[in-house]
Amino acid sequence: MTDYAKFFDGILNERQVKLNEPMSRHTTYGIGGPADAFVMPTTEDELIAVLKKAHEEGIPVTVIGGGSNCLVSDLGIRGITICMNRMQQNMTCEGTWITATGGTVTGTVSRFAEKNSLRGFEWAVGIPGTVIGAAFMNANGYGSQMKNVVEEVYAVSRDGLLKKTYGWDDLHYGDSDSIFMHNGDIITGIKIHLAPGNPDEIKRNMTEHQISRRTKQPLEKRSAGTMYL
Repeated sequence: MTDYAKFFDGILNERQVKLNEPMSRHTTYGIGGPADAFVMPTTEDELIAVLKKAHEEGIPVTVIGGGSNCLVSDLGIRGITICMNRMQQNMTCEGTWITATGGTVTGTVSRFAEKNSLRGFEWAVGIPGTVIGAAFMNANGYGSQMKNVVEEVYAVSRDGLLKKTYGWDDLHYGDSDSIFMHNGDIITGIKIHLAPGNPDEIKRNMTEHQISRRTKQPLEKRSAGTMYL
């Protein structure tokens, strides 16, 4: 049996590691048994160090973001569960391109686009979870989806040995599907391409989407995440 207390020495501090952690605390459904080792890296270097050591010692790794669209068994998760929503959040805007890394929440990126008078991401303002999780599953809503705005995706291999940059043609986006659901690479950041827009119109569209979401879904209740009627 792995001594996780020693496993993470020199990689993560004690506040970043929780042993036998109930996954019910980390999913929007509010259910799920204990993860053997629930870890919260804050930098890419920490993430890579965990992945490399887990690979060397043959320990299985599970990755989650904000906990939406996750259904965890009462039996829990064996091995190491990495929570990406504690990764350092960073957003930059250059012209009509926004780059977002780490655990940046999808709605935060949408509001950042509004502040920079960029349209095309209003539909994502109420989507729960991280923007890297949205890129992972090609999240969609109100007639649009991530594949319509994603320009590049930055990732690391599951063994922590390679950093990768994916162009749009490499992503193989489908309905709630992407290459990352099949190759195991872990997304650390994305670049999206939007268009100049009228700030008032952008804000109005976002408000309409938020009202529509609250009307269709009881947001105070537990759920998988986003639902459309």
